[in-house]
Amino acid sequence: MSFSQQEVDHKKSVSFDASIPLEIEPKAKSSEQALPDIEESNNSFQDTMPLDEDEDKSCCGRLCEAFSRFLFPKLTPISASKFIVLTVLVAVPVVLYIYLFTKMGIGLKTFLYLSQNFQGYTGYLGLGIASMAFFLYLFDCYYWSSRSGVILRNLFLLLIVFACGLFALFTSSDYPFGPIALFIVLIAFWMIGIGRSIFKHVPAKQYVSWLSGPFFCVSFLVFVVWFTWTFLREENEWNPATAEADAAAIGCDVDADEQCYNAFIVWIGPFLISLGLLFLSFFASFLRPGTSAEQETTKFARIWMFLLFGMWVGASLAGAGAGVSTTLAALTLALFIAAAIILAISFEKVERKERLNDIGDALVEKYGNHFDVFRGLLIVTCTPIFMIYFVISFIIQRIRSVSCFQYSKPPSNTQSLRHIGGNGWLTIEARRLLREFQSWNKTKVYTYAIYWGLAFMVMSVIVSQFTLLFLSWLIEKTEAMSLGAVTGLLVAIGMTMFLLPPVPGVPIYLTLGIVILPVGQDTMGIYGSIFYALGVSLCLKLLACTLQQKMIGGLMQNSVSVRQFCSVNSNLMRSMKLVLQEKGIGIAKVSILVGGPDWPTSVLCGIMDLELIPILVGTLPIIFLITPTLLTGSFTYMASVNDGQDYPWAGTLAAIFAAITGVVQFGSMVVAAYYLEQTVSTRGEELEAIPIDEEVREADEKDEAISNAYNQVTEWSLLPLWSKFVLGSSLATMITSCYLVQLFADKCFTEYQLTYTIDEHLDGDWKNLVKPLGIVANILLLVSCLLLYIFRSWAMRKANDQLSSQNVVSNPDERQSETPYELQ
Repeated sequence: MSFSQQEVDHKKSVSFDASIPLEIEPKAKSSEQALPDIEESNNSFQDTMPLDEDEDKSCCGRLCEAFSRFLFPKLTPISASKFIVLTVLVAVPVVLYIYLFTKMGIGLKTFLYLSQNFQGYTGYLGLGIASMAFFLYLFDCYYWSSRSGVILRNLFLLLIVFACGLFALFTSSDYPFGPIALFIVLIAFWMIGIGRSIFKHVPAKQYVSWLSGPFFCVSFLVFVVWFTWTFLREENEWNPATAEADAAAIGCDVDADEQCYNAFIVWIGPFLISLGLLFLSFFASFLRPGTSAEQETTKFARIWMFLLFGMWVGASLAGAGAGVSTTLAALTLALFIAAAIILAISFEKVERKERLNDIGDALVEKYGNHFDVFRGLLIVTCTPIFMIYFVISFIIQRIRSVSCFQYSKPPSNTQSLRHIGGNGWLTIEARRLLREFQSWNKTKVYTYAIYWGLAFMVMSVIVSQFTLLFLSWLIEKTEAMSLGAVTGLLVAIGMTMFLLPPVPGVPIYLTLGIVILPVGQDTMGIYGSIFYALGVSLCLKLLACTLQQKMIGGLMQNSVSVRQFCSVNSNLMRSMKLVLQEKGIGIAKVSILVGGPDWPTSVLCGIMDLELIPILVGTLPIIFLITPTLLTGSFTYMASVNDGQDYPWAGTLAAIFAAITGVVQFGSMVVAAYYLEQTVSTRGEELEAIPIDEEVREADEKDEAISNAYNQVTEWSLLPLWSKFVLGSSLATMITSCYLVQLFADKCFTEYQLTYTIDEHLDGDWKNLVKPLGIVANILLLVSCLLLYIFRSWAMRKANDQLSSQNVVSNPDERQSETPYELQ
């Protein structure tokens, strides 16, 4: 944004001679002002309260004050005249949108008119937008430097933007979130235009910080007006009667559509606008002087996720959850685009570049050791896109070689392109990407990419398809069994899973919630069955802890492999050992027993010969994890009964408790990590006093030597051609398998639900779940795994041979089968 670069004194820029200053942000430490600034406070509510007022305030008052400071953005103080002017300018497009596109105005008629008159043109319009954008990219529009070229490029871009706006409006019957997303982006441009014209002498960053107050004010007013409007008349409410009437008015086929969420979006539109303006208010407040962007952004991210989740829950209970989920995603994307636009005009080009470089340096410093993992994810997800990009790059390079298009040739002296010259087959930008790719450790990146693909296929095929098939079969077979027999069967299955080191407890509790409910609801009812399953789950967990501690940890404590698997010499396990050996049951010990990894924690207790009863007592709070997990399974089953008609709210509750499960699981891990970190930092001498397990240390050194040798022999430049072909083929087959399952899921697998039966829905053969294309995808998956196994076996043999020649490992046959990536 080309604002004047002259520094304007803050006091002069925020007040007029004839205006009365309106303090939007109260001054800190003033008992007469509303809320003190908490910019330098930490995350606790206690530190954010003014100490000199604590004694005069009730506990409720202090909580309300802390909550308000957490929820509301910090607003930049400006004069009353500026505040009023900016608020009115923000409100004008908001009022116009609410009148045209929500039920408070003529929104139902607008959507019906667009659907009846313009929906047929969306295909042509979309094709035109894509063709024009591809044409501009193909002919290097961003490198048109002549006066006529710049004018032509800007005209084309304006035409594309205008066409995209029309496309969002014309497709509103299918995608009712389009007008909202379009409005959010346009209001960012609108306020930028205001800054360029009315406040052109104000520095851009200062002007943007002024917008936090007007955005927040309009957001609050819109919410109050909409909330009041909903109670003025019965037809303004959202209920089954008004939902059906609005669906008919907007053009939905009520008989065919079980849920016409278009009408719901039109009804709740003002609230979505209020939510979007609140987002922009927070974002504008981040740019005020003296702001700690990292702290403010973290706080706002929590608020935004909470608001989105709360709204999704309410919408789902109202019968429009799926549509609102898509709308919230589109709204968030539009808000990020608007925020990027505002951010782009708030900093000069040099400052933006410096900030991006700072962010890059911080990422390298913090996550540099894990970049190969993320590169692997990039390879497995974007390789086909890169291939298309290079084909287009080849075409562009041929166009650039034509003499009549020399004006489109990009400058070669840019900093990022300076060291890449020549007239190769690809563009200079594509060759830059290839140069970056050549610097990667391809063996590691390809291997991680295959692991990413394997994880995706496990989740998409084994967990999503075959686990569902197994559970439906289990429900079918146990329906005729007694509750006691089903309980015994599930306990046996659950105990077997608990004794496997990689298996956590969550899928076991989930299975109990799904299977016990259909068997026990006839005799004990739904609530009785859930409480019964809860008791069985807790007893199963305690029994598993007993067996892991006494049978594995206690009886196999002399096994080096078991102790090494538990990483007894690591700072993490040594800290756990120090805490678990303490007398009594404290928060630190409970957090480790609940939030620590199931198998290693219990086995470590057995290795240390700890008393069983105190450990079991400390494990009892696991009930707070078992309960939401089990309820997730129970509600998942209820949502699938009769296609969700019997319990229409069950799907929403299943999603809610799934989220709660994730929060509890992650929260317990965070608390455990916190206390372990405290132990490391405050009890360092005691940790040093714990003797090192020499046998495990020797085994760890051998593993490290194997890992280093593996990295040496698998250096990409040193690999023979056939091994590169094997690893590359493994990657190619994995990518193909993933794309087949992702893009053609309905052609790979038969639609199957939890309450379906194999006899009725799969013609009595469970293999009918997988269609021919799914068989191809699974074969490619197996081929990929086989090729990776061949490569790993050869590489491990080469690594052992290299160590044998150096007399580092005396007997390679004793090595375990893990790869260096697993050992790391």
